[in-house]
Amino acid sequence: MNEIAYDKVGEEDNPKIKQLYWNIAFGLQDVDVLKPSKYMKELSIEHIQSKKNFSRSTK
Repeated sequence: MNEIAYDKVGEEDNPKIKQLYWNIAFGLQDVDVLKPSKYMKELSIEHIQSKKNFSRSTK
């Protein structure tokens, strides 16, 4: 079977794009009548402001 090649997408640096992605994620949850927790909202703000990211530690 042939594997499909793909390009790895890196962390987005633009805060407006980060905000858009979070809005989409929360909107998709809303479709299923789910609400993000207070912690998730705070985490999204920290991510948008580049205070946190999704890099994995190699330890």
